[in-house]
Formats: sequence, C-alpha cells, structure tokens
Amino acid sequence: MLKSPTVLALVAATILPTQGSTAGLKSPTVMPPANFQGQWWTNPVGCSYSRAGRPGEIVWFLSGKPPRGASCLEFFHQKKIDGGYRRAPFMVNG
Repeated sequence: MLKSPTVLALVAATILPTQGSTAGLKSPTVMPPANFQGQWWTNPVGCSYSRAGRPGEIVWFLSGKPPRGASCLEFFHQKKIDGGYRRAPFMVNG
C-alpha cells in the first residue's frame, strides 16, 4: 500500500489528466500560438498538423505518420464552433 506523500503525488500526476495535457500520452497537447497563420504546424514532439475547418473554426489534422516513439492526436480543435466533430480524436502511434 502506498503511504508516502511523494509516491502518492507521483502516481496522481501520472494517472490524472491536468488542464492542457492528457495523462499517459507521449505527445503534449500543445496548441499553436493564437496568432499563428500558417497552414502547417509541428508540435514539440514532432507531430505535424495541417490547418482545416469551416469559417470561424480552426481544426488541426495530423498529416503523415508520427515520429518513432511519439503518440499524436489524430486531430484537435484550436477554435471550435457549435456542431463540430462529434467524436473524440484517437491517438496515432509512431
């Protein structure tokens, strides 16, 4: 049984998701800067994304295979409007 506060804190940090990240993923959930205007964006782990979406919406879709050992979200919303994609993105492993 875990009794040490340090061990409990480490276990909680590993298991519980926090704002702006997803627990257990090798790829951080990092958004491009709000003023980013480019068509292509690569996150810090090397996952490449292409900008798409309806007018007023920004959705980033994974383009190509993730780097070896990385896990990347299939897509994510940077700016979402009502009636967007109804299913959650899945992870793609490199």
